[in-house]
Amino acid sequence: LMPNGKDLLYGVKPTEIIPYSELLEDDMAEIDAKMTEDDPNYEQKLMRDSLREAMKSGEGLEPMMQEYYILSNGKATLVADNVVSAIAVQDSDKNFVTGYQAKEFQPLYLSVIGGGLEMVDMIYYMSINYGGMQPFLADGFGNVEVLDGSAVLLNTVQVSQDGSKAAYLVEDADGGNVLMQMEFGSSVEATVVQKNVEEFAFVGGNDLFYYYDYANGAGKLAKAGEGDNSITDASGVQFAKDAGRVYYLLLDQNTGNGKMEWWDGENRETIDGGVFAFQYKGNGKAALIYDYDIVNLIGALGYYDGKGVTMLDEDVTAIFIN
Repeated sequence: LMPNGKDLLYGVKPTEIIPYSELLEDDMAEIDAKMTEDDPNYEQKLMRDSLREAMKSGEGLEPMMQEYYILSNGKATLVADNVVSAIAVQDSDKNFVTGYQAKEFQPLYLSVIGGGLEMVDMIYYMSINYGGMQPFLADGFGNVEVLDGSAVLLNTVQVSQDGSKAAYLVEDADGGNVLMQMEFGSSVEATVVQKNVEEFAFVGGNDLFYYYDYANGAGKLAKAGEGDNSITDASGVQFAKDAGRVYYLLLDQNTGNGKMEWWDGENRETIDGGVFAFQYKGNGKAALIYDYDIVNLIGALGYYDGKGVTMLDEDVTAIFIN
Protein backbone atom coordinates (compact mmCIF):
# COMPACT_ATOMS: atom_id res chain seq x y z
CA LEU A 1 0.00 0.00 0.00
CA MET A 2 1.34 3.43 -0.92
CA PRO A 3 1.71 6.08 1.84
CA ASN A 4 -1.54 7.77 0.78
CA GLY A 5 -3.40 4.67 1.97
CA LYS A 6 -5.29 4.30 -1.34
CA ASP A 7 -2.95 3.20 -4.12
CA LEU A 8 -1.12 -0.09 -4.49
CA LEU A 9 2.46 -0.79 -5.59
CA TYR A 10 3.11 -4.25 -7.02
CA GLY A 11 5.58 -6.12 -9.19
CA VAL A 12 4.93 -8.41 -12.15
CA LYS A 13 7.39 -10.84 -13.64
CA PRO A 14 7.32 -10.64 -17.47
CA THR A 15 6.39 -13.84 -19.28
CA GLU A 16 8.46 -13.12 -22.39
CA ILE A 17 11.91 -14.66 -22.55
CA ILE A 18 15.04 -12.62 -23.16
CA PRO A 19 16.19 -13.77 -26.62
CA TYR A 20 19.81 -14.79 -27.04
CA SER A 21 19.89 -12.64 -30.16
CA GLU A 22 19.80 -9.61 -27.84
CA LEU A 23 22.50 -10.96 -25.55
CA LEU A 24 25.04 -12.21 -28.09
CA GLU A 25 26.93 -10.66 -30.97
CA ASP A 26 28.57 -12.80 -33.65
CA ASP A 27 32.08 -11.51 -34.31
CA MET A 28 33.39 -14.88 -35.54
CA ALA A 29 31.15 -15.49 -38.57
CA GLU A 30 33.82 -14.90 -41.24
CA ILE A 31 36.53 -16.83 -39.42
CA ASP A 32 34.27 -19.80 -38.64
CA ALA A 33 33.03 -19.93 -42.26
CA LYS A 34 36.59 -20.70 -43.41
CA MET A 35 37.38 -23.18 -40.62
CA THR A 36 37.75 -26.89 -41.48
CA GLU A 37 37.51 -30.00 -39.35
CA ASP A 38 41.32 -30.19 -39.32
CA ASP A 39 41.57 -26.87 -37.48
CA PRO A 40 42.59 -27.35 -33.79
CA ASN A 41 39.84 -24.88 -32.79
CA TYR A 42 37.09 -26.66 -34.67
CA GLU A 43 35.35 -27.81 -31.47
CA GLN A 44 35.04 -24.17 -30.41
CA LYS A 45 33.51 -23.41 -33.78
CA LEU A 46 30.88 -26.13 -33.29
CA MET A 47 30.02 -24.68 -29.89
CA ARG A 48 29.59 -21.25 -31.46
CA ASP A 49 27.38 -22.82 -34.12
CA SER A 50 25.08 -24.05 -31.36
CA LEU A 51 24.87 -20.49 -30.02
CA ARG A 52 24.09 -19.19 -33.50
CA GLU A 53 21.30 -21.72 -33.84
CA ALA A 54 19.82 -20.60 -30.50
CA MET A 55 19.98 -16.98 -31.68
CA LYS A 56 18.36 -17.82 -34.98
CA SER A 57 15.57 -19.98 -33.55
CA GLY A 58 14.48 -17.35 -31.02
CA GLU A 59 15.57 -19.17 -27.89
CA GLY A 60 16.24 -17.20 -24.73
CA LEU A 61 16.48 -17.27 -20.98
CA GLU A 62 13.95 -16.62 -18.24
CA PRO A 63 13.85 -12.99 -17.04
CA MET A 64 14.95 -12.20 -13.50
CA MET A 65 13.63 -8.66 -13.40
CA GLN A 66 10.13 -7.35 -12.74
CA GLU A 67 7.89 -4.57 -13.94
CA TYR A 68 6.47 -2.38 -11.18
CA TYR A 69 3.02 -0.80 -11.37
CA ILE A 70 0.93 1.53 -9.24
CA LEU A 71 -2.78 0.77 -9.16
CA SER A 72 -4.77 3.98 -8.65
CA ASN A 73 -8.49 4.50 -9.16
CA GLY A 74 -8.74 1.20 -11.00
CA LYS A 75 -5.95 2.06 -13.46
CA ALA A 76 -2.52 0.41 -13.42
CA THR A 77 0.44 2.55 -14.52
CA LEU A 78 3.87 1.11 -15.28
CA VAL A 79 6.32 3.16 -13.22
CA ALA A 80 9.55 1.21 -13.83
CA ASP A 81 10.69 -1.90 -15.67
CA ASN A 82 13.77 -4.12 -15.46
CA VAL A 83 13.51 -3.80 -11.68
CA VAL A 84 15.37 -5.97 -9.18
CA SER A 85 13.47 -4.66 -6.13
CA ALA A 86 11.44 -1.59 -5.24
CA ILE A 87 9.76 0.14 -2.29
CA ALA A 88 7.42 3.11 -1.91
CA VAL A 89 8.94 6.41 -0.80
CA GLN A 90 7.45 7.23 2.58
CA ASP A 91 6.25 10.57 3.98
CA SER A 92 5.18 11.89 0.59
CA ASP A 93 1.79 13.08 -0.60
CA LYS A 94 2.72 11.98 -4.12
CA ASN A 95 3.44 8.49 -5.42
CA PHE A 96 7.18 7.87 -5.69
CA VAL A 97 9.01 4.56 -5.90
CA THR A 98 12.68 3.82 -5.31
CA GLY A 99 14.68 0.64 -5.80
CA TYR A 100 17.24 -1.05 -8.02
CA GLN A 101 17.10 -1.51 -11.77
CA ALA A 102 19.33 -3.80 -13.79
CA LYS A 103 21.77 -1.86 -15.92
CA GLU A 104 21.56 -2.32 -19.66
CA PHE A 105 23.30 -5.57 -20.56
CA GLN A 106 26.11 -5.19 -23.08
CA PRO A 107 25.98 -8.00 -25.70
CA LEU A 108 28.67 -10.65 -25.43
CA TYR A 109 30.93 -11.45 -28.38
CA LEU A 110 30.93 -15.11 -29.37
CA SER A 111 34.74 -14.98 -29.41
CA VAL A 112 34.91 -14.58 -25.62
CA ILE A 113 32.13 -16.91 -24.45
CA GLY A 114 34.21 -20.07 -24.06
CA GLY A 115 31.14 -22.22 -23.52
CA GLY A 116 27.58 -23.03 -24.50
CA LEU A 117 24.21 -21.64 -23.48
CA GLU A 118 24.84 -22.51 -19.83
CA MET A 119 27.86 -20.23 -19.88
CA VAL A 120 25.82 -17.41 -21.45
CA ASP A 121 23.15 -17.79 -18.76
CA MET A 122 25.74 -17.73 -15.98
CA ILE A 123 27.48 -14.63 -17.35
CA TYR A 124 24.17 -12.80 -17.71
CA TYR A 125 22.94 -13.59 -14.20
CA MET A 126 26.33 -12.82 -12.65
CA SER A 127 26.42 -9.46 -14.41
CA ILE A 128 23.13 -8.57 -12.71
CA ASN A 129 24.23 -9.75 -9.25
CA TYR A 130 27.70 -8.19 -9.33
CA GLY A 131 27.64 -4.54 -10.33
CA GLY A 132 24.75 -4.76 -12.74
CA MET A 133 22.25 -2.80 -10.63
CA GLN A 134 21.66 0.92 -10.27
CA PRO A 135 19.47 2.79 -7.75
CA PHE A 136 16.53 4.68 -9.21
CA LEU A 137 13.66 6.97 -8.27
CA ALA A 138 10.39 6.95 -10.25
CA ASP A 139 7.20 8.97 -9.97
CA GLY A 140 3.69 7.65 -10.39
CA PHE A 141 3.68 8.50 -14.09
CA GLY A 142 6.67 6.34 -15.06
CA ASN A 143 9.36 9.02 -15.11
CA VAL A 144 12.58 7.40 -13.88
CA GLU A 145 15.77 9.00 -12.58
CA VAL A 146 19.03 7.24 -11.71
CA LEU A 147 20.29 8.10 -8.22
CA ASP A 148 23.96 9.08 -8.16
CA GLY A 149 26.18 7.30 -5.67
CA SER A 150 27.61 3.81 -5.30
CA ALA A 151 26.09 3.08 -1.89
CA VAL A 152 22.69 4.79 -1.86
CA LEU A 153 20.59 4.08 1.24
CA LEU A 154 17.21 3.59 -0.39
CA ASN A 155 15.24 3.72 2.85
CA THR A 156 16.41 7.33 3.32
CA VAL A 157 15.02 8.70 0.03
CA GLN A 158 12.68 11.67 0.53
CA VAL A 159 10.82 13.88 -1.94
CA SER A 160 9.81 17.53 -1.54
CA GLN A 161 6.17 18.44 -1.22
CA ASP A 162 5.77 19.48 -4.86
CA GLY A 163 7.80 16.51 -6.12
CA SER A 164 10.45 18.68 -7.77
CA LYS A 165 13.34 17.71 -5.48
CA ALA A 166 14.65 14.53 -3.91
CA ALA A 167 17.26 13.94 -1.24
CA TYR A 168 18.94 10.82 0.08
CA LEU A 169 21.96 9.54 1.97
CA VAL A 170 24.95 7.75 0.49
CA GLU A 171 27.30 5.79 2.71
CA ASP A 172 30.88 6.94 2.22
CA ALA A 173 34.13 5.02 2.64
CA ASP A 174 34.60 6.31 6.20
CA GLY A 175 31.28 4.88 7.35
CA GLY A 176 29.50 8.24 7.53
CA ASN A 177 26.57 9.35 5.42
CA VAL A 178 26.67 11.99 2.68
CA LEU A 179 23.48 13.95 1.95
CA MET A 180 22.70 14.26 -1.78
CA GLN A 181 20.06 16.45 -3.42
CA MET A 182 18.70 16.27 -6.96
CA GLU A 183 16.17 18.03 -9.17
CA PHE A 184 13.65 15.43 -10.29
CA GLY A 185 13.09 15.50 -14.04
CA SER A 186 16.33 17.37 -14.66
CA SER A 187 19.42 16.11 -16.49
CA VAL A 188 21.64 17.76 -13.87
CA GLU A 189 23.49 15.32 -11.62
CA ALA A 190 22.76 15.17 -7.92
CA THR A 191 24.88 17.48 -5.76
CA VAL A 192 26.56 16.86 -2.42
CA VAL A 193 24.88 18.91 0.31
CA GLN A 194 26.82 17.84 3.40
CA LYS A 195 28.94 15.01 4.77
CA ASN A 196 28.48 13.25 8.10
CA VAL A 197 24.70 13.76 8.11
CA GLU A 198 22.54 12.07 10.76
CA GLU A 199 19.03 13.13 9.71
CA PHE A 200 17.31 15.34 7.16
CA ALA A 201 13.85 16.30 5.91
CA PHE A 202 12.01 18.61 3.56
CA VAL A 203 10.32 21.05 5.92
CA GLY A 204 7.75 23.62 4.88
CA GLY A 205 7.40 22.20 1.39
CA ASN A 206 10.68 22.27 -0.52
CA ASP A 207 13.22 23.48 2.05
CA LEU A 208 15.79 20.83 2.94
CA PHE A 209 17.01 20.86 6.55
CA TYR A 210 19.69 18.53 7.87
CA TYR A 211 21.45 17.57 11.10
CA TYR A 212 25.16 16.75 10.93
CA ASP A 213 28.52 16.44 12.74
CA TYR A 214 26.85 14.77 15.72
CA ALA A 215 29.24 14.09 18.61
CA ASN A 216 28.94 13.90 22.41
CA GLY A 217 25.19 14.38 22.36
CA ALA A 218 25.01 17.43 20.08
CA GLY A 219 25.44 18.43 16.45
CA LYS A 220 24.79 21.12 13.88
CA LEU A 221 21.49 22.00 12.22
CA ALA A 222 21.38 23.72 8.82
CA LYS A 223 19.22 24.57 5.82
CA ALA A 224 20.45 23.62 2.35
CA GLY A 225 21.34 26.37 -0.07
CA GLU A 226 21.75 29.07 2.56
CA GLY A 227 25.53 29.03 2.98
CA ASP A 228 26.91 28.80 6.52
CA ASN A 229 23.68 29.20 8.47
CA SER A 230 24.11 26.32 10.89
CA ILE A 231 22.90 26.24 14.47
CA THR A 232 25.54 24.59 16.64
CA ASP A 233 25.22 22.40 19.75
CA ALA A 234 21.69 21.27 18.84
CA SER A 235 20.25 18.01 20.19
CA GLY A 236 16.93 16.18 20.19
CA VAL A 237 16.22 17.47 16.68
CA GLN A 238 12.72 16.80 15.34
CA PHE A 239 11.61 17.89 11.87
CA ALA A 240 8.02 19.13 11.94
CA LYS A 241 6.91 19.05 8.31
CA ASP A 242 3.34 20.04 9.14
CA ALA A 243 4.46 23.16 10.99
CA GLY A 244 7.25 24.05 8.56
CA ARG A 245 9.76 24.18 11.41
CA VAL A 246 12.53 22.27 13.12
CA TYR A 247 12.38 21.83 16.91
CA TYR A 248 15.53 21.23 18.94
CA LEU A 249 17.34 21.77 22.26
CA LEU A 250 20.44 23.77 23.07
CA LEU A 251 21.59 21.86 26.14
CA ASP A 252 23.69 23.00 29.06
CA GLN A 253 26.07 20.08 29.64
CA ASN A 254 26.30 20.91 33.36
CA THR A 255 22.57 20.84 34.17
CA GLY A 256 21.28 18.66 31.33
CA ASN A 257 18.59 21.27 30.66
CA GLY A 258 18.61 23.81 27.88
CA LYS A 259 16.67 26.10 25.62
CA MET A 260 13.98 24.52 23.46
CA GLU A 261 13.66 26.41 20.18
CA TRP A 262 12.09 26.21 16.75
CA TRP A 263 13.58 27.42 13.48
CA ASP A 264 11.97 27.73 10.06
CA GLY A 265 15.12 28.69 8.18
CA GLU A 266 14.53 32.39 8.67
CA ASN A 267 12.92 32.96 12.05
CA ARG A 268 14.11 31.44 15.32
CA GLU A 269 12.17 31.46 18.59
CA THR A 270 12.76 30.17 22.13
CA ILE A 271 9.92 28.07 23.58
CA ASP A 272 11.30 27.53 27.10
CA GLY A 273 14.63 28.04 28.80
CA GLY A 274 14.98 24.90 30.93
CA VAL A 275 13.88 21.87 28.92
CA PHE A 276 15.40 18.41 29.37
CA ALA A 277 13.53 16.48 26.64
CA PHE A 278 10.48 16.83 24.41
CA GLN A 279 8.26 14.96 21.96
CA TYR A 280 6.68 16.76 19.03
CA LYS A 281 2.94 15.98 18.79
CA GLY A 282 1.99 17.66 15.52
CA ASN A 283 0.29 20.93 14.66
CA GLY A 284 3.08 22.91 16.31
CA LYS A 285 2.50 21.32 19.74
CA ALA A 286 4.79 19.26 22.00
CA ALA A 287 5.02 17.51 25.35
CA LEU A 288 8.17 18.22 27.34
CA ILE A 289 10.05 17.65 30.57
CA TYR A 290 11.61 20.76 32.04
CA ASP A 291 13.47 21.85 35.18
CA TYR A 292 14.95 18.34 35.32
CA ASP A 293 17.08 17.45 38.35
CA ILE A 294 19.90 15.21 37.06
CA VAL A 295 20.72 14.08 40.63
CA ASN A 296 17.22 13.03 41.71
CA LEU A 297 16.13 12.23 38.12
CA ILE A 298 12.82 14.07 38.24
CA GLY A 299 11.33 17.09 36.50
CA ALA A 300 8.08 18.76 35.54
CA LEU A 301 5.82 17.64 32.69
CA GLY A 302 4.67 20.43 30.39
CA TYR A 303 2.59 20.92 27.28
CA TYR A 304 3.49 23.44 24.59
CA ASP A 305 0.40 24.52 22.63
CA GLY A 306 2.26 26.58 20.05
CA LYS A 307 2.10 29.73 22.17
CA GLY A 308 3.30 28.86 25.67
CA VAL A 309 4.08 26.02 28.08
CA THR A 310 1.55 24.79 30.65
CA MET A 311 2.67 22.54 33.50
CA LEU A 312 0.74 19.26 33.71
CA ASP A 313 2.49 17.46 36.56
CA GLU A 314 5.59 17.41 38.79
CA ASP A 315 8.07 14.71 39.89
CA VAL A 316 8.06 13.16 36.41
CA THR A 317 10.92 10.86 35.32
CA ALA A 318 10.08 10.23 31.64
CA ILE A 319 7.43 10.64 28.95
CA PHE A 320 6.18 7.88 26.65
CA ILE A 321 4.15 8.88 23.62
CA ASN A 322 2.67 6.66 20.90
